[in-house]
Amino acid sequence: MSGRVRACALLSSALAGCAASAEGGFESLGTAPTIVEPSAPAPDTRPQVVFYPRIGSMTDDPWGSLGPGVVLMNAGLAPKSAFTWIHDTVDKPRIAGDVVALCTRGGDVYSDALLQAAPFNSVQTVLVPPESTADEVALVAARLETAHVVFLGDGAAGEFAAWSSGPLGAAVRGVYDRGGVVAGAGAGAAALGATLRTGDATSAAALANPFDARLALAPGPFALPLLAGTSVETQLQSSDRFGLLAAITARAIAGGTAAAAGALPMGIGLEGGAALAFDRLGSVTLLDDDGASGSAWLVRGDAVDRVAAGQPLVWKGAGVTRFDAPGESLTFYLGCGTAFAYGVAIDGAAATPFTPADPYDAMGASSPCAP
Repeated sequence: MSGRVRACALLSSALAGCAASAEGGFESLGTAPTIVEPSAPAPDTRPQVVFYPRIGSMTDDPWGSLGPGVVLMNAGLAPKSAFTWIHDTVDKPRIAGDVVALCTRGGDVYSDALLQAAPFNSVQTVLVPPESTADEVALVAARLETAHVVFLGDGAAGEFAAWSSGPLGAAVRGVYDRGGVVAGAGAGAAALGATLRTGDATSAAALANPFDARLALAPGPFALPLLAGTSVETQLQSSDRFGLLAAITARAIAGGTAAAAGALPMGIGLEGGAALAFDRLGSVTLLDDDGASGSAWLVRGDAVDRVAAGQPLVWKGAGVTRFDAPGESLTFYLGCGTAFAYGVAIDGAAATPFTPADPYDAMGASSPCAP
């Protein structure tokens, strides 16, 4: 048989065999075993730092900022007037300021809104999840070296507390030290205080025991001089957090830590569409938008009558300053302003712990500064 004929015969036999196997005449061959290389790295599925696209100018604003300043916003991106104030503090007459918005969760939801709110030079949002590595955090800190404004988005207060004593906390403080503006909304605003609440205590629990285990506190991660000795609560009236704010402030007064740092302890509460702006001259002003009203409160005082573990809070001389309308202000070093001041007596053991009974809307008087 010739070689070509023999090859054809062999091919014919092979094809017949495949056909027979397909019809069940023969056992089919098994699939090849899967081989796993044990040295291959597992895919990295943890959340990572994300630098979203920078919008506006791609060239850094070469001029400095005329601050410093701090803005505390109750929630979200309201009021828009807050961003006008931020821009004007950087440099009012021109397109000015490179803004970096930092958030611990979510996506690129800040950049477009901030660039539309005021004539900033540029805006970039950076996601910094709690699982970020030290190398990733260092990259974010380096990004802030040319920023004029840092905006902290809403999230979870404890996630910002983790930035304390690290490069990111120092980088935000660096923006402030260069005359920039540091702003925050919701948990981002709370994180700017000298003391940050990380527990979930209620006002009732805090008044009954200012050292309740659920009233967990942590140092603020940024140590901003304009907010030395402060703690910040958002949704103060709607979530009935006046008792919380009073208990935290009383603890600070009794502990003397703020006094040691050269500041008087002060609680700051925000509600609705309100924002409080603290300028470099020592004044605080309520910022608001038409149709999105809001209020703010300051809680201060000298001696606390009783603040002890396991015992109800007693503070007969708590002082409250309330901001009701846009533009109302208080100048700390002069002790005067258009905001309303009144006293509140607190007895955590009483059925009605506050006198007057409503600490949010009590009657007060303003002391306008001399022209």
